[in-house]
Amino acid sequence: MEHLRKKLDEIANEDSKQIEFIKGLKDPFNHTIMLTEESDLSQNYYPNYNCYMYAFNLAGERKIDEVAKCFNGKIRPGNEFVNYLIKENILMELPPNKVRAEDIIIYFDEKEPRHAGKINLSRVTSKWNFGHLWEHAIYEVPLKFGSELKYFKKIEKEASLNNFLSYKEYIMSRM
Repeated sequence: MEHLRKKLDEIANEDSKQIEFIKGLKDPFNHTIMLTEESDLSQNYYPNYNCYMYAFNLAGERKIDEVAKCFNGKIRPGNEFVNYLIKENILMELPPNKVRAEDIIIYFDEKEPRHAGKINLSRVTSKWNFGHLWEHAIYEVPLKFGSELKYFKKIEKEASLNNFLSYKEYIMSRM
């Protein structure tokens, strides 16, 4: 599995190459990664969404795009947003045996969040960078996303948006 994960590292940030690359890895690695939604990569940065926006039900939320535009993309749902949610005890961690469909899985590397997705039984749906949405086994992700896993109770869209707006205020107070 680690060899597949290292190969996936090669295209994690290469949004336009993900589909063909992953197809090409099917035979040598017998992976179960499936394309769920193909992104329109011709759009600018802001209309697209990342893994955290997907996991926290913020994809397509106009207020997120407005904040990102105002701050040149510096305030957006990313690793620091996840750290904020954890620090503020907003995310409720779950033991693996209590995880339900649509709960959140976060991948950590050296205790830092690197990637997130939504759980569906033993599979994950996640967005790779600003590229495509994939369904995959838990460890069928690029190695650089990390190997330490934590599970959290899902957060509804309205609560996620309010949490993000609180995060924005927190960041602005520190500027």
